[in-house]
Amino acid sequence: MPRPDPPRRAAYDVLKAVRVDDAYANLALPDALARRGVTGRDAAFATELASGTIRWQGLYDAVLAA
Repeated sequence: MPRPDPPRRAAYDVLKAVRVDDAYANLALPDALARRGVTGRDAAFATELASGTIRWQGLYDAVLAA
C-alpha cells in the first residue's frame, strides 16, 4: 500500500492534534507543514484539506449518525 503524500500527512497531523490534544488548527498547521516539509501549492492544499474537514465536521457527524 502506498504511503500518503506529505500534504495529506500534514493535514492528518493537524486533525489529530485538534481531536486528541485540543489544539487550535491555525496554530498546529504551521508546525505540521514545517515537519513534513510542505510548501507552496502543497501547503495550500493541506491547509484547505484540514480546514475544510473541520469546517464540515458538523455535517459529517450528522450524516454518520443518521
